[in-house]
Amino acid sequence: MNSKTEILNSCLAEFRNMPDSNILMRYLSRESRLTFDERLSITRSIEKAFSPMILDMKSESSALSESDLIYCSLVAAGLSPVVIADCLSISKDSLRMRKIRVKEKLSRSWTELLFPEQKCDDNVAQHNSGANQSGILLQQNQLNSKAMQTNNVTFGQAVISGWKNCFKLTGRASRSEFWYFILFDALVIFIMGFIIKLIPVLFFVLG
Repeated sequence: MNSKTEILNSCLAEFRNMPDSNILMRYLSRESRLTFDERLSITRSIEKAFSPMILDMKSESSALSESDLIYCSLVAAGLSPVVIADCLSISKDSLRMRKIRVKEKLSRSWTELLFPEQKCDDNVAQHNSGANQSGILLQQNQLNSKAMQTNNVTFGQAVISGWKNCFKLTGRASRSEFWYFILFDALVIFIMGFIIKLIPVLFFVLG
């Protein structure tokens, strides 16, 4: 059991240093679900970070499929069922069935680490010792991100924010920021078109 806990802790430490870990920690503060590219990137990062754990699981249970191993890795990362379901692009009911099937295939030692019997709240995946603390900290970061979520911005704030960040290739805008800035662009285009059509008339009148 101690060796498996060490494997789990080292995998967690590696995953927390990956950019995709930050995406998942900010998940609850987002207004949209994960994109296809984000799911693909997260899956690759999970496979890389948790490869020692995956190899150990495979050696003990050949019945585990690749999707089962990805699910176990997401649980090991301390993610809530909502986030895991989105990462796997499945419903909550399907996720519950996946959990039941995986627990039947897993070895007893890994089952005790990933799905401890004393867990009474299914919203957080808890682990023993250091793994347990890592999962709780990750969930707290998610809740803190949700608490820091900003309200809908006004039209003026959206325009200012859009001009400030229009050349930044990273980050996300809220729905209100996006659509207000689109409305601003449409108004500018309409006004410019009106002015361009008005110029010949002014030349004719003044000439």
